[in-house]
Amino acid sequence: MARISKKLGLVIGGCLIASALSVIAFHEAPNDPSGGGTAVHQDPSVPYGTSETPNPIRDPDTEQAPSLPTAPQDTQSVQETEPIGIRYPLTDHESAEAVFPLELSGGALLLSTPFSFDGPNPDANCVESKNIAAISITNLSGHHLVEVELILELENGSHIRFCAEQLPTGGKAMLFSTDNLELPPQEQWSMLHYRTVFTPVPSLLGSSLDVLVSGTQIQLTNTTDAAIPSFVLSCHDLLGEEYFGGKAYNYQVNQIAAGETVTIHAADSLLGMVDAAYAGQITE
Repeated sequence: MARISKKLGLVIGGCLIASALSVIAFHEAPNDPSGGGTAVHQDPSVPYGTSETPNPIRDPDTEQAPSLPTAPQDTQSVQETEPIGIRYPLTDHESAEAVFPLELSGGALLLSTPFSFDGPNPDANCVESKNIAAISITNLSGHHLVEVELILELENGSHIRFCAEQLPTGGKAMLFSTDNLELPPQEQWSMLHYRTVFTPVPSLLGSSLDVLVSGTQIQLTNTTDAAIPSFVLSCHDLLGEEYFGGKAYNYQVNQIAAGETVTIHAADSLLGMVDAAYAGQITE
């Protein structure tokens, strides 16, 4: 199981130490002549900065000026550098100052203070990670959250992105950087941009289907007097009472007859413990 840690700070590795030492060596001050180097003595009768040997007579009509090497020309101005990091388009997002905990959409969503995480990242193909950015989100609305995109903007203009899908009313999920980025210090957080999609369509779970979950086995029973047409079942890995990752596992379920029971195996589970988040009709 992944080890979760909330921490801020800088980890200085051997490469950075070596780099710092090379910079110091590069900028090392020149030797002091009194410390064993060769001293250059200036005749006090000669003005400082001139040679004791006079220059030969030069004829300006016949002498050619020495050619100087041409410095390479940079076609871009130094001021036109792009911000470091990843940026996402913010076409239909709302924005708020990055002060946490933070409520969004009039209190429909609650975000925790971002934190760091060590372990496999479920939102980035389960890449083993260290100190990556993470955040918790809770759906406080009366509607099912189909999807949400959160973009934490930093002072340098770069973005850290989190996404979640299929979060039921009252559901809580830990989201992780979709680009597997580390969490910077809090003083670098600037704005939080977000985009949400809710649906008023209730889930079949609990209303038409009884659900029994054991590990990765999800047993569905049609409690109605009619067949339930094909639908999609969305599941999440479960860590305690919280979804682990924003990405959902979606499985198509064929028609279930009245009173019939079927079992779905969530084979994609990372933790071996899942929760059924949503079941809905398939629409074109």
